Amino acid sequence: MRMFGSHPPYENSDVRWHRKGNRQLIRVCMITARFYPEYGGGARQALQLCLEIRNRGISPFVVTRDYRNSFSMFDTMEDRIFGVRVFRLPSVFEKGIFSKLWFVVRLLAFLACHHTRYEVIHVHGIRHYTYPVLLLAKGMGKKVIVKMTCFGVDDPLTLKSKRFGRQRLKLLSLADRVIGVSSELCNSYRQSSLCPDKLIYIPNGVDTEKFKGLGTDRRLRLRDKLGVSAESLVVVFIGSITKRKGADLLIQSWEKMIERFPISTLVMIGPRDENEGTIKERYLTDNLLEYLRNKGLKETVIFTGYLTDVREYLQISDIFVLPTNREGLPTALLEAMACGVAPLATRLDSLSELIRDKVNGLLFEPGKARQLSECLILLAGNTQLRRSYGRASRKVVLERYCLDVVADDYAGLYRVLLSQRVDAQE
Repeated sequence: MRMFGSHPPYENSDVRWHRKGNRQLIRVCMITARFYPEYGGGARQALQLCLEIRNRGISPFVVTRDYRNSFSMFDTMEDRIFGVRVFRLPSVFEKGIFSKLWFVVRLLAFLACHHTRYEVIHVHGIRHYTYPVLLLAKGMGKKVIVKMTCFGVDDPLTLKSKRFGRQRLKLLSLADRVIGVSSELCNSYRQSSLCPDKLIYIPNGVDTEKFKGLGTDRRLRLRDKLGVSAESLVVVFIGSITKRKGADLLIQSWEKMIERFPISTLVMIGPRDENEGTIKERYLTDNLLEYLRNKGLKETVIFTGYLTDVREYLQISDIFVLPTNREGLPTALLEAMACGVAPLATRLDSLSELIRDKVNGLLFEPGKARQLSECLILLAGNTQLRRSYGRASRKVVLERYCLDVVADDYAGLYRVLLSQRVDAQE
């Protein structure tokens, strides 16, 4: 397994790439279930990577799914997101098995019809469509990278425990490389029967120039713009308003927080219902609003709904809280840490990579509302501690999760894979 940050001499590879003028471009087809402006950290990661690798001799385009049923089942919608070419394939049916099957049919047809547009397929997440894509790509002689995104969802041990688990792993073995964004995902891969030489650790990255803290004056002006009191202590949560993300646990803990620090505001950013989200799950927004009304706390909590850009809310916040039940390497947490916000999160293996308890943030045991309240109160009452954790968190991101280095790793990986293909042809 090659570790993140260890760069072999890719530049000496003799690869026959697609030429555009005097430049040699590696053409990469990114496949992701969701893409901007759809909700999700994975969608933001895919977009940021596309934007960054374009400066490294890589020409990416994206194939994704349209969840809005906004065009015919036989059409393809093409647009550009910040200059990145995006092809959206229709969902057509209501969420369910027929919708998934139709997306697979359209995706395979698209890849076959447009096979001359790309040399590498990069699949973000292991989903129902990943396995047929691997079979088709191997048949067409394309190189394929598959990225694991969330422990407990698409890591090999979890996949093996599911129906047809052995067959899933056999198909996954067709990938030329499998990316793990956390040590937890990589450990799951190592414990499986998959080839260890194909595993590469490349974490998610964050644009540290875009996501950074502000001076006091700019911060106050931004609070005024967003309608948040200059005196209020601001706590931010980013995620779907669901049990899986711990939204109910956070609201339960908020009552104790307000008792001690009544001039506080909780900002809940993320899909409030199925109309805003793209994952079929039970949203808790209505129940939580009723709970807050009954407790007289409704005015202390803001539900923004889904936002395409969370940066400004992070830049005015004092504490970032992530009470999730399972994660990969969450983009929202990386962005908050890059902004110098003191982080508070569930004690999960993947999150412990980012947060060292009582060094650059605080961790609490899963499902423990009382512990969460105590951590919130501790951070709220100690400005110096928050600032210390915020500075240390940004340092962690700069050292290990900078998007520049992550993009270098992917660009180098694409070159190595195509070098191998050219060597085999010769």
